[in-house]
Amino acid sequence: MNHFYQHVSLMNKAFLLFACLCLGSFFAQAQTAYIPNSDDGTYSVIDVNTATVTATIQVAPDSTSCLRTIWATDDGKEIWIADDIGDAIFIFNTADNMAVDTIPAGEAPVILVAPGGDKAYISNFGDSTVMVVDGINHVITDTIIVGGEPGLPAITPDGSELYVPIGDFDQVIVIDLASHMVTDTFPVGVEPEILEINPAGTELYVANFQDTVVTVIDIVNKTITDTIQSGLGQAGIAFTPDGSTAYVANIFGATVSVINTSTKTVVDTIDVGDNPSGVNVTPDGNQVYAVNQGSDNVMVIDVASNAVVDTIEVGGGPVAAGHFISIFPKVLSIDEEITAGANIKLYPNPVSAELTISLELIRQESLSYRVHNTLGQVLTSGNLIIGQDELNLDVHNMEAGMYFLSIEGTGWTQTASFVKQ
Repeated sequence: MNHFYQHVSLMNKAFLLFACLCLGSFFAQAQTAYIPNSDDGTYSVIDVNTATVTATIQVAPDSTSCLRTIWATDDGKEIWIADDIGDAIFIFNTADNMAVDTIPAGEAPVILVAPGGDKAYISNFGDSTVMVVDGINHVITDTIIVGGEPGLPAITPDGSELYVPIGDFDQVIVIDLASHMVTDTFPVGVEPEILEINPAGTELYVANFQDTVVTVIDIVNKTITDTIQSGLGQAGIAFTPDGSTAYVANIFGATVSVINTSTKTVVDTIDVGDNPSGVNVTPDGNQVYAVNQGSDNVMVIDVASNAVVDTIEVGGGPVAAGHFISIFPKVLSIDEEITAGANIKLYPNPVSAELTISLELIRQESLSYRVHNTLGQVLTSGNLIIGQDELNLDVHNMEAGMYFLSIEGTGWTQTASFVKQ
């Protein structure tokens, strides 16, 4: 029962991460990090471009809450925060940092929001269940009994399977999301708690909290392929956008391990603050945010040098398992008049050959589009005539990974992401 999430709750008492200025400067936009502070029931809002805290938002009373996992939706409009003590999921609007909804959960929940935001999954560490949530209406639609103590899951890019770590069984199980049945089981390291799938959607990395190895599972062929020596108390995993490097937060070692994903070896170890409880990579792949629970700060690591280049003070006991850096610009606040723009829908997503772009325009006008990779390089571009609300793009020659589609009108630019399989 000495799992990461229980450990976080104890430590909470003890010491209790794209609005472009222009398309040519793709990632010069307002990337935003959201850091839950487990000591005081708040989250800190960080402007990634300036490495400064712009707001601190009260979520729940500090005496009756332990905020420890967070997920920024991929449209940048919401953040979902799990309360370990209050057994609830809090949803906030990123435009104004106002509460949107609260979803009652099971005991000691953690949260994952699926790509597209139409589904979310709550692992309840204390009652051996995974809840399926309608991400649009914020209601629970099913509860899956999994046994043991489930941790932070990962969903395949096509949305067909959910991988769930079962800490006290030293296993990762696979749930078929059509039938909600467990279809496979993998023995892994001691007390697996955090999972992350690489950008290509081919490998699952398992953070084993009471072990010194990261387990690698080939999710295409359903086999364990590697174990990588890392640090003890693995509390977070994040990949660079190209998938070449993984970063692992080691809560007991006050370090972040740097893994070459081709050789499956640790190539560097970075000293950070006390009890690092989460890591995320910025969308441009240039920086890593390491959240240090015991030091009440976030350290910014330069990917090129693997050196800490900045330290951002946040609230008490920050714990940030999950995806806490929003890769999209914040939407307009509710008191701003919306006179232009588009609601962008991409499907299928993930895509293997042809991507359909559907637009709901606020006003009819001529538009241009560009597809960027995670480095901001333009791969293709073109124009849409007035009245054109759908476009099909051939993407079959693109390499597997994440891409960004920018739609530009008069005085506005909006962006959506898609995954190429």
